[in-house]
This record gives sequence, C-alpha cells and structure tokens, in this order.
Amino acid sequence: MQNRDIIGNNLLSSVAEMVHIPITGNIVPPQWFQTITFESGKPDTNSILILSDILYWYRPGRLFNG
Repeated sequence: MQNRDIIGNNLLSSVAEMVHIPITGNIVPPQWFQTITFESGKPDTNSILILSDILYWYRPGRLFNG
C-alpha cells in the first residue's frame, strides 16, 4: 500500500494534515504549560503529558518512518 493510499482512504483529513508537522519523538510544546492549566493557573502536568503521548501514538508520520 502506498503512502497516498493510506492518507487518502484510511485517515481523516485533519489527521493526515499532521504528517506535515515536523515533529520527532514525543515532545511537549512549552505553550501547553501556559494554556492547559487548572483554575488556579498552575499547569495541569498530567493532562499535558497524556496529551503528548496520545499525539505521539496517533501521529500518522510514524507510519512512514518504518
């Protein structure tokens, strides 16, 4: 199966768009610590790390890296 078939037939367009984001490994953007917070303003570290893992697991670029 070719890459275009995987993107065209099996992935949502919003997920397929993530292929173009140049991310390597499991990263946490620093902005998340300012935007994903409790009502008190403190970063919700558990939520940030879980979100980071989910994005890493489901990033379609992993399909093409072997």
